[in-house]
Amino acid sequence: MQSVTIDVRQTDDAFATELQICYKQGEKKLKKGIQEVKTLLSSYPHEPKLLQLLTFFYIKKRKLRKANKCIEENYLHNPTHLPTRINYGDLCVRKGKLDQISVVFDNQVDLRKLYPSRKTFHVSEYRGFMTLMSFYHLAKKEKEAAEAYFYLAYCVDKAHPSVLLLRKKLTTVSWTKKWCAKMSAFLCSTKKFNRKERSDA
Repeated sequence: MQSVTIDVRQTDDAFATELQICYKQGEKKLKKGIQEVKTLLSSYPHEPKLLQLLTFFYIKKRKLRKANKCIEENYLHNPTHLPTRINYGDLCVRKGKLDQISVVFDNQVDLRKLYPSRKTFHVSEYRGFMTLMSFYHLAKKEKEAAEAYFYLAYCVDKAHPSVLLLRKKLTTVSWTKKWCAKMSAFLCSTKKFNRKERSDA
C-alpha cells in the first residue's frame, strides 16, 4: 500500500516558506525538488517534514528502495513524530514485520492515549493511523478489527487513495459488502436525524 503521510501542521514562517518552495519545485520537476530537499536537509538535519517530503518525491519517482530508506531514517531520528510513526508502521506491514507495530505505537491503539497532551489531530494523521491499523489487522486476518478501523478512516476521508485501496481489499469479502451498505444507510439516517433536530430547534 506504499503511501506517505505528510505532516501539515504549522511550522515557523521561514522554514514553512522553504518547505513550500521545495514542494513546488518537486511538483514541476521531481529531480529538482529532490535536490532542493537534500540541500535544505543540510541546514535542518533529520527534520521529519523534509524527510517525509523526500520520501514522497522518491515514491512519485518510483524509487521505492530510496523511499523506504528515508522512512527508516526518519523513524530512527524521530520515533515519536506521528506521521513518521505511521509511515514506518506502513513499511513494517508491507515487509510482514507485524510484531513491530506494537513497538512503534507503544502498545496503543488510541491516538488520544498515545498523545495525551494533544486535543486534536489533522485529518491526514487520523486517516493515516486508521488505515494503517486496518491494513495491519487485515494482514493478521482479524477481519472485524480491520473493518472497524476502515470505518473510522472512511468517515473522515472516504475519497483518499489509501481508503479506496483498503475498501477494494475489504470488499473482496462478502461480509464487507453488506457492511458497506449498512454503513451508508446509517450515515444517511444520521444526516436525516441531524436535519430534523435542527428544524425542531
